[in-house]
Amino acid sequence: RKFEINVSSDVITGDGSVEEEDESEKKRQEVRRIVMPSALVLLSSNLCRISMPVALVPLAATYGWNGATVGLIGSSFLWGYMATQLLGGALADAVGGKRA
Repeated sequence: RKFEINVSSDVITGDGSVEEEDESEKKRQEVRRIVMPSALVLLSSNLCRISMPVALVPLAATYGWNGATVGLIGSSFLWGYMATQLLGGALADAVGGKRA
């Protein structure tokens, strides 16, 4: 007669032996495989969003842009950023987070 007792990530069988359960490690690896690239994409996106207004100051001085031109370039960048966020959200709703 065999029975199993689940204790954390180990399985203790009826004969007293302990078997490692690697299901939690597989889940951790899957989370790392998804979270790390997502974090890098978010970091890159935020760096671009933050650096654009900083870069506009020397660009305006170099090319002799007036305040209206700088405002137009800055706002067009942010409108494009907003549009991609809305498009990404609509795509996430349509496709979903999981493909079962």
